[in-house]
Amino acid sequence: MSHLAQSHSPAAADASRIQRHRAQVFDALSAHLRNDARAQMQQYDWRQQHASVWQFGVPLGIPTTQIGPDGRFLQVFWPSHLSASISLRLTDCRIGIIVPRDLVTNLALVEPFDPYAHLPENQRPTKLFRMLGEVYAVLDFIFTQRLGDFSLLRAALGGHPTDTALLADGLAAETTHIVATLMHHLSEAGVYLGAGEISNMVPIKLTTRDMDAARVAQTLGIAPAHLIVMGPGDLPGTAQYTVLVPPEGENAMLQRVLALQHGEFLQRHAQPQTFDFQGLKLHASPGVYHPVVGSSTEFVVRALSENLPHLNPLRIHLPQPSPMRVLDLGCWCGAIALWLKRLFPSWQVFGSDIDPKAIADARANAQTNELDVEFAQADLLDGLPKDAPWNAPWDIILWNYPFWQVRPEGTQTAPYDHIGVDENGDLLRRLIPQIPDRLTMDGAVYLSYSTMADADLLRSLCEASGLQATLLAQEGDPHYARQLWKIAR
Repeated sequence: MSHLAQSHSPAAADASRIQRHRAQVFDALSAHLRNDARAQMQQYDWRQQHASVWQFGVPLGIPTTQIGPDGRFLQVFWPSHLSASISLRLTDCRIGIIVPRDLVTNLALVEPFDPYAHLPENQRPTKLFRMLGEVYAVLDFIFTQRLGDFSLLRAALGGHPTDTALLADGLAAETTHIVATLMHHLSEAGVYLGAGEISNMVPIKLTTRDMDAARVAQTLGIAPAHLIVMGPGDLPGTAQYTVLVPPEGENAMLQRVLALQHGEFLQRHAQPQTFDFQGLKLHASPGVYHPVVGSSTEFVVRALSENLPHLNPLRIHLPQPSPMRVLDLGCWCGAIALWLKRLFPSWQVFGSDIDPKAIADARANAQTNELDVEFAQADLLDGLPKDAPWNAPWDIILWNYPFWQVRPEGTQTAPYDHIGVDENGDLLRRLIPQIPDRLTMDGAVYLSYSTMADADLLRSLCEASGLQATLLAQEGDPHYARQLWKIAR
């Protein structure tokens, strides 16, 4: 608000004159709030239900206003049922946000909220939290320097038109900022304030590379009031959203969200990248699974570390396990195989993949990291080389399995879509019967899986081959979670 210049000091004025000029500020402030809302609606042309506009990533309706009975404060009401009381004195401006308990039953979420916490202390307004009986909580923000010094307030209340406009503009910006960030703060805690039925909707989380909320809403076919911007995603260049859907539309929307995320997932793998992974320097070509932060590769390493007996976190106090024969099936760029070999140099570690680009990357990565791991191009177990040492039984087989068995609705076939999709579980149906002849008696397969795949299919295939499938770990949310399964005799 540095453009709010110091200005004229008003001459002595009686109370009625100040009251009249205060009303002028309130009229200008009301116009600012309504016009800003309409301008955003026109900018995005979002003529959909709730007449919502977007400010700071959350939906705000067009407010109504009225001046209080004594003329000292302006009341502002939003369709979300939040309201504000804005008062002006010669020494400060006060914006009080009123939160009804019937909307936010846990007022402990409101009390610590501070949209100015990131600013230096001398630039923040004073914040006060208080209760109005048992029904309302009030967050008061008292402004002095942030909205210009006392001379601006006195000049506006003295009737100077320029200062009236400046003060009204500043108050509109601060009020909108507080309300919008409060709604965002509450939505992160699972409290969704909005017009109509929004508060009764089911939230679905979405992460995408698309940073334009308008385009995401249009792609998903939803009203803008049903999409909440939650901030940056875990990966650089991505954004997180919450999609609000009625309960009866949850499954259909989940498919659209998964399709959008799958498309974005494939786009990430369309360019070559180099990674630092568990102390390894790795390169992945286009179409070869990238071991990025948040990838299933990272999950598998973490889950194995917690569940594979040989990788007990206390291993430094235990004798080194006997050398093992390990196969990283579908090894991609070799990340998991090389990670194991670095941990246990005495182990015989091998990797295979059907994609020649993946094998070329894995071999290059082994050379870069000076690790003796042998890689071969092969289609599952029956495609492995027939000569020693490939044809002996394995103590451990690892498979970072594709996480969908049904192609997400709306996705198109891409040269590398096999990264995420094993349609109908065809690969799994081929692999399980091959396992008994390729494991040692005490050997085991450690398989990454997901809730987007069929657990009953996995169990039934294992039972038919005399094997048992056990879920060891799960990580994620109710809509999508990664899993680690152990398959053994």
